[in-house]
Amino acid sequence: MLIKIDNTKWDISEKSMVEVKDDKVIFKNNTSDKITIKYKEKILIEKDSDSNKAEIIIKGKVDNSGGYLTFNDVHKVPINSESVLPIKPPVAFEFSITIAPNSKITLTDFIFDTKTERNLMDELDSKIDILVVVPDYPSYVNLYACAFAHSRNKEYVKKGLNIQVFAVNRGIWFQTKYERNNVPVIRGSYQDLKKLLSQNHYPVIITHFVDEYLYPIYEGNVYDNQQLLFICHGPETVYKYLVNKTRPYFTEPVDEKVIETWFKDKDFYVKRFAEKDNVEWIFVSDWLKEFSEEQQKIKFKHSRVINNIIDEELFPYTKRTEEDRKKILIVRKFDNICQHSIDQLVYCILELSRRDFFNDLQFDIYGDGNFFEELIEPIKEFENVHITRKFIPNEKLNEIYSKHGIMMLPSRHDAHAVSMGESASTGLVVLGSTVTSNPYFMNQEENHTLTDPEDFIALADVIERLYKNPKEFLRISENMSKFTRQFSKKNTVNKEIELIKESIKNVKKKNEFTPVKKENPILTIGVPAYNVEKYIEKTLISILRCKNAGLIEILVINDGSKDNTAKIVSRFEKKSNGIVRLINKENGGHGSTINRAIKEAKGKYFRLVDGDDWVDSENLDKLIEIMKINNNDIILTTGSYDYIEQSKFENIISYNNLVEGAVYNFEDLTYPYYGFTKYGPLLTTGNYKTELLRESGFQISEKKPYVDMEFNAFSIRLAKTITYYNLNIYRYLIGREGQTISRDFWKKKYKDHEYIIFNILKYISENEYSDKKRNYVLNNIIAPMVDSQVFMFDAICKWEELDVFINQLKEHKEAYKKSIEFIDKTNGNSQLILKVYKKKVNSKSEKSIIIPGKCENINDYNALHGTSYGNSKMKQKVKRVIKGIMPYGVVRIIQNRRR
Repeated sequence: MLIKIDNTKWDISEKSMVEVKDDKVIFKNNTSDKITIKYKEKILIEKDSDSNKAEIIIKGKVDNSGGYLTFNDVHKVPINSESVLPIKPPVAFEFSITIAPNSKITLTDFIFDTKTERNLMDELDSKIDILVVVPDYPSYVNLYACAFAHSRNKEYVKKGLNIQVFAVNRGIWFQTKYERNNVPVIRGSYQDLKKLLSQNHYPVIITHFVDEYLYPIYEGNVYDNQQLLFICHGPETVYKYLVNKTRPYFTEPVDEKVIETWFKDKDFYVKRFAEKDNVEWIFVSDWLKEFSEEQQKIKFKHSRVINNIIDEELFPYTKRTEEDRKKILIVRKFDNICQHSIDQLVYCILELSRRDFFNDLQFDIYGDGNFFEELIEPIKEFENVHITRKFIPNEKLNEIYSKHGIMMLPSRHDAHAVSMGESASTGLVVLGSTVTSNPYFMNQEENHTLTDPEDFIALADVIERLYKNPKEFLRISENMSKFTRQFSKKNTVNKEIELIKESIKNVKKKNEFTPVKKENPILTIGVPAYNVEKYIEKTLISILRCKNAGLIEILVINDGSKDNTAKIVSRFEKKSNGIVRLINKENGGHGSTINRAIKEAKGKYFRLVDGDDWVDSENLDKLIEIMKINNNDIILTTGSYDYIEQSKFENIISYNNLVEGAVYNFEDLTYPYYGFTKYGPLLTTGNYKTELLRESGFQISEKKPYVDMEFNAFSIRLAKTITYYNLNIYRYLIGREGQTISRDFWKKKYKDHEYIIFNILKYISENEYSDKKRNYVLNNIIAPMVDSQVFMFDAICKWEELDVFINQLKEHKEAYKKSIEFIDKTNGNSQLILKVYKKKVNSKSEKSIIIPGKCENINDYNALHGTSYGNSKMKQKVKRVIKGIMPYGVVRIIQNRRR
C-alpha cells in the first residue's frame, strides 16, 4: 500500500500556520513555543495484510531549527530522512508535524509505503573506511544530541575522510537515514549494527560512549586487522562515580553498595578491552585519563589525550561592552538528568531576584527536553527572564552568543566542556562548576568564575561581582577567549585525523588474526559445517585469534555444502599454517559430521563448535592453559546465547553448584542439589578426553536433527572424573536465517525428535551404563525431551500419535516414570496436555490445547472451561462449601474475573 499524504488533510487550528501551495505544504511557526499539527486521518493496515515493513520518506526545506514528524504520538523522524520500520498487522498509524519556534518547514514529499522490502543497511556505501558509532546524533528532532561528535565528524569529512555515522541505543528499533552538514547518518538497532559489521570490514571504528551493549558486538564482529578508537567522555570508565551525578532531579542518592553491584559487566569489559592491541582509548582531558585509571585500578595499554574541538571559525571572538555583563544566556538540554544542573540555575535566578540590581539583568533561556515545564516553573513569573523552548542549530549559536555577555553552564560533572569552550571562544564569560577538568579549561586561577556545583548562592555572587566590576568582566571576557584558542582544530581534531589516517594505513597491513606455528594439538575442535558461508569466517577467526592457537587442531567437516563454505575454509587452511583442516564429505547431517570429527581427532581433548557459532578467544586461551596440566575425563566450561536481535549475551547454563577447579566423580553429581541442577555436559559446554569418546564406540544418528542430545547422552558413558572452570567460551548464535522454530518446522521434524528419544533409550539399555549415569540420562536428557515431544504433538494437533507415543514410552517403565515426574514438577504445558488430550483423539480440531498467554497449564484450563482437572476431592469439597455460603452474584464475579 503506497500512500502519498494528502496535503489538504492537515488539521489546522489557525490557517496562518499552514499554507498549501502547488504540491507543497508550508508549516510556519512565528511564536516562541513549538507547535504540533496533526494529520486528520488514521492509516490502517488490516490484519490480513502481508506487510511486515513500512517505509516513511519525508522531504522538505527547513528554516531555522526546523522540526520533525511524529507517528503514533511517540516516535520521531527528522525532516529530510527516510525510515524503514518493522510492523505487525493489524496496526494503525497517526501522524503529526512539530515545528520549532520561529521556524518554517516547506514539505515537498511525504510518502508512506507498506509494500517495501528495503533494508537501509544494504544501501550504505561499501567503500567506507571509518564507522563512527554514537548513542545519538544531531537532527531536527534534537540539535544538541552528541553535538560534540558532529563537530569532529564535519572536520573529518572536510579533510577527505570517508565516514559513516551509526547511531544506536536501546530505544532505537527502526532504521532512519539522513544527512547532516554532508555527514551521512543512519540510526538502527543493535541487530542492524551486527549485520553492518559482519557485512563490511571497516578499517577503523570510532566509538563515543562505548558500553556493555557494544563490547559484545565488537568482540564477535571486529577482527585484529580493524582498529577500535574509543573516544572517552567519562561514562565509559567512571560510571560508578557518575550514578548520583546523573540521577533524575529531586531524587534520593543511590546507596554506594548498590552502585557496586550494578556494574559487573562494565568492569569486566573495560578491563578486557584495556588490554587489546587493536583498541586505542582517547580521553578528552588529562584529568579523565588519570581518574579513569584510578577508578578502574588499571593502566590502559594504548591510550592518549586529545581535547574536545573548539571551532574557532564557527565561534570567533567578539569584543564585549560593559553593558553586555547584564545580558545572561542559558542554552541547555532540559532532560530529567540532574547532571545538567538546571535546578541550580533556577535557584540562582531566584536568589538574584532578591538583590537590588536584579531588574537591571536580562536572562535569555533556550532549550528543550522531557522535564522542561517542571524545571522552569519557578522563574516563569519574571519579566526579565525570556524563555524560548527550542534548540538552536550549531551554526546559528554565535548569532545569539554575540548578543550576550555571560553564559551560565553549571554542572555536576564535566559534561559540558565543548559548550564552555565554544562560549568562551566568542568572548562570553562562562560561569560554571569546579568539577573535574573545568578549572583548567576555564583558567580558574585567573578568572574565578567557577563555584561549587551545589552552591547556587556562590554562583549568584559571581554574577553580582561581574555586575559591580565591569572592567573585570571585560578582562575575563578577553582572557577566556585567548586561553580557549589552545583547543583549536590544530591541537584537537587534526590530531584525531592524523591518528585515524595512520590507523587505516597500519591495519591494512595486518591479518584478521596473527598466524602462529602449529604444534602437537592439545585440543581438537570439530566444526560441523553445512552452507555456512556467511558465518564460517567468524567461527574460524574467533578460534585462530587465540595466543594458544598453535595447540589447537580445527577440523572443519564440510557436509556437502552447496555454497562457498569449502572455498572459505580452504583459504584459512593455507593462512593458518595447517591448524585448520578441511575435510569434505557427502551430506549426511549433523550427526555424521560429529562422527567424522571424533574419528579424525588427534588432540588430547575434543569439543564441538558449530560452523555458524563462535568462541570467546581469550577464555579459550585460558582453557588451553588448563588442558596442558589437566587430566580429567571431562572439563566443563560455560557458554552464552548470542541473539541476533540483541546486544548482550545470555547464559546457556550455569553450574552454580560446582566449585571451580574441584575434581568430582561424575556419578556423585547425578544427585539432585549436589551437582547438575538441570543439565550436565552439553555440546556447547563439554570438553572430553578424545580417547574415551572413541572407546565408547557410539555413532551419532545421521540425517537427523536433535543429535546434540544423543551426543550429550553418549559422550559421558566412560567418563569418571569431571572438573568445572568458569570460562564462558561458546557463543551460540540464535535467530540466524533459516533457524526459526515454528509449527511448520515441528510438522516436518517431530518424528525425528521422537526417534532420537527412543534411540537414546536403546543405547543406554544395550551399553554399559551405571545405574547413576542411566538415571542421569533419564532425568536430565530424556525427561525434558519427552516434555518437548508432548508439546510438539499438541502444537501440530497430532493427539492420536501422542497416544501411541505415550504407550510406547510406557514400555520403558523407568523412563516413563521419570518423565511424568518431571512434567508434573514443572506444572506447565505438557501436564495439561496429558490430562486432557484424550478428549481430542479422533477429533478433527486444528486448535491446540495450549493457547499461549491464555491457556498454558491446568489452572488456566480450569478457569477457561470451568472444569477441575488436577484438583483433589478436598478442593472440590471446599469449593462446594464456599458456594453454599457465598452469594451467587459474588461467585459469578470471581468466575468472570478468572476468565
